[in-house]
Amino acid sequence: MHTPHISYLTHAWTDPSRCPFCLSTLDDGVDAFPTHLSQSPNCSVEFGDWEEVVGEFVGDGWAA
Repeated sequence: MHTPHISYLTHAWTDPSRCPFCLSTLDDGVDAFPTHLSQSPNCSVEFGDWEEVVGEFVGDGWAA
């Protein structure tokens, strides 16, 4: 069974021009985030974990 993990970086993240999971610069800021996730397997896993942990607080689900 997979236990979600949320890194310290995610808790301390404050810069939307950087990935909250690896702190890589996102060339187009937040708009580049989905592309970054598709190209970074580690960040994609971290995002899935974050979504799982935080998702219980978002009753109606996520909106794009």
